[in-house]
Amino acid sequence: MRRRGPPPPAASAVRVVSRFPLRRRFCCLVQLQQLIILTTIVAAAAHASTKLTEDET
Repeated sequence: MRRRGPPPPAASAVRVVSRFPLRRRFCCLVQLQQLIILTTIVAAAAHASTKLTEDET
């Protein structure tokens, strides 16, 4: 293993990512997924409610 020269960018990126705990990254991903699910549910509910009001009139 040669330690000559600067490390490749991929290794430095991995090092930066590994600084953050895995749990924090996982929580961030879960929050993002929940946000996407919530927005889709709200959009579907709004779409259904507008369809219902259109059908009633």
